[in-house]
Amino acid sequence: MSEVTLHLDPVTGEHVSKNELKKRQKQREKEREREERARERASDEKVDPSKYFENRSVELIKLRDTGVLNAWPHKFAVDLTLPAFRKAYGGLAPEEIDFSQEVSIAGRIMSIRGAGAHLVFYTIGGEGVTVQLYAQHLTDTKEDGGSNLEANDPRLQIRFDWGLVHSTLRRGDIVGARGYPTATKRGELSIIPLDLVLLSPCLRMLPNGPRALQDPDVRFRQRYLDFIVNGTGDTILRRSKIISFIRKFMLDRKDFIEVETPMLQTIHGGASAQPFVCHSNDLGQDIYLRIAPELFLKRLVVGGLDRVFEINKNFRNESADQTHSPEFTMMEAYAAYWDLYDMCDLIEELISELVRWYNITFNGVRLPDAKNHYKIHFRSHRGEDYDIDFARPWKRVSIIDELERILSVTLPRPLDSPECNSFLLRLLAEKKIECTPPHTTARLIDKLVEVYLETLTPNPIFLMDHPILMSPLAKPHRSKPELTERFEVFISCFEISNAYTELNNSIIQRDNFQAQARDKSSGDLEAMEYDEDFCKCLDYGLPPTGGIGIGIDRLIMLLTNSSNIRDVIAFPLMGHIADTAQRKSK
Repeated sequence: MSEVTLHLDPVTGEHVSKNELKKRQKQREKEREREERARERASDEKVDPSKYFENRSVELIKLRDTGVLNAWPHKFAVDLTLPAFRKAYGGLAPEEIDFSQEVSIAGRIMSIRGAGAHLVFYTIGGEGVTVQLYAQHLTDTKEDGGSNLEANDPRLQIRFDWGLVHSTLRRGDIVGARGYPTATKRGELSIIPLDLVLLSPCLRMLPNGPRALQDPDVRFRQRYLDFIVNGTGDTILRRSKIISFIRKFMLDRKDFIEVETPMLQTIHGGASAQPFVCHSNDLGQDIYLRIAPELFLKRLVVGGLDRVFEINKNFRNESADQTHSPEFTMMEAYAAYWDLYDMCDLIEELISELVRWYNITFNGVRLPDAKNHYKIHFRSHRGEDYDIDFARPWKRVSIIDELERILSVTLPRPLDSPECNSFLLRLLAEKKIECTPPHTTARLIDKLVEVYLETLTPNPIFLMDHPILMSPLAKPHRSKPELTERFEVFISCFEISNAYTELNNSIIQRDNFQAQARDKSSGDLEAMEYDEDFCKCLDYGLPPTGGIGIGIDRLIMLLTNSSNIRDVIAFPLMGHIADTAQRKSK
């Protein structure tokens, strides 16, 4: 029997067979490659972003072309979303492993933390929550830091290429994991991945750090990045649930039906605002993005649909700021045989119950804690902090009476007279209040309301009984001459809602439209157009009707404590970069 020749292993100092030495050398070469990739991954975070994109793209294309790894697979079967996983397994005790079944989840890698050559912790995120991947390549010895995994447990043997996967994954990658739910010694809910698959790589470097992405211009232009880095997508998730609550309230509790009305209109009406103008090639005429759905919703009530509502977009070609967006979401609702006071009850009940539900669902307010069910904290766009109480009943103020009381004046009657207009011009000049032209009586009164009444209280307040000249679609007041049955709701000093007892007299409606036409000819670009087709509809008879509009975006701002309307809109309108830079420089 021939003697086996032994060879020196220069690393360990052992003498081993030639085959064993080759095996060890090959394994060490693989480990060197893995370590090199790990170093590259760490250094990648420090390179120029454009270089990072180039390096990552080249690496993944090479792996794909050589058949080593397809970084963009077609499908990965997910058993549970991350919120559902946390709900299902959040009760696991520290170091407990649920071997009842393998579970698959997926998400985006938010952080990577190595704890030795054979233990890596990945935090993956999605839908506002995170879950940890407890990835360990089991060996005969435990890694530093300890492990609750038994090296000889066949149920925990991985089925993926440890070196390839962990050297390839980067922060921002989307991965899928299949394995057993567990909790670490510290109680961190995790999953032990037996399969770990790259589903979609992040080719561009993610901003890193708690304040890495703060520039509002970048945040709103690259909204997806804002969601990933700052977690602001949670606001959009809450927005969805808020709108769902409103929709269910109207459908199930108030017996309204949901409808859709035209976005493109040949006459812009239903509100006082400037429209976006576009052109129909087929019709050969200019048409408008709607500023409000009101006139079409009323047509439905005339047609016999007694309770209708719509949650949809409106468009107004006006300035954008922290509380105004040219494209915004409104709910409008109309109910036959209701009036203004029924609409007062509707909005009080809807919003107070919405706040109560929101506090219990998202703010941790407990059911027995009734006194806090209707209270929220809000910081306005002006930096003012408000503690707002939505408990019913809300304060009601008649605007002309209140203005006369606060200013110690009596406005000349009739309100639409030249004498009243001259009086208001002198009053604003005396109070050093500027009002943009044209100086119609409606605009002057509206300015006084803005200065003196809208800021009376941060709590919900009804500003009621607007003059006819400010409310061409509202019904004249049943007991107060020259006024209408109308209210606006202000909360935290900005408008949330507008409502009327609807004008259903087509003769008066025609007169009001003609008055609006005179204002338009005087230069008021926000005055309504004359709509004869709508008047003809009223000729057939609109039942006594109450109508209301509610600004959904602003309501969501209040609930989510967002001081900028853009924060509650998934993709707010942004100008071209060059145009924006030019405006800033001015």
